[in-house]
Amino acid sequence: MTLADFAEHALALVQHKDLIKKQISEIHKKSDVEYEIVYNDKIVALHISPTLEKAHSGTIICDNTKKNVDAVVQNWDELIKLNTTILFLNVKTGGNWSLHPKTHQKIMGSDNILKGLKSIYANCA
Repeated sequence: MTLADFAEHALALVQHKDLIKKQISEIHKKSDVEYEIVYNDKIVALHISPTLEKAHSGTIICDNTKKNVDAVVQNWDELIKLNTTILFLNVKTGGNWSLHPKTHQKIMGSDNILKGLKSIYANCA
C-alpha cells in the first residue's frame, strides 16, 4: 500500500470519528505525512505514516503492526511528554484503536505497558 493510500484511509477515519460531533471545520495538507486539523475550538497537528519512526506532538495515525507497538514502548517517555494521541489503523479490516500515553501511564503505570498494548493490538490485528 502506498503512503497516499494509507493517508486516504487515515483521513477517512478522522472524518468518520467526527460524524456525530461535527467539530472539524477544515483539514489542511502540509506535506505527504503532515496535516493540520482545524476544529471549532482548536487546531491539532496530524502525522500520518504507516510506520511509527519517531514521536510527534499532536495526533499520529500509523498502521496496526507489532513493530509500531514496539516503537511506542521504546518511545513511551517521550510520547508522554509530548501529550501525543496515537491511532492504530488496520486498513485490511477497518479496525482501529487509540492510545493516549499520558492517560494510560496514569492508569497502568510503566510495568504493564508492553503486555497491555500487545493485548489491545492483538484484538485489532
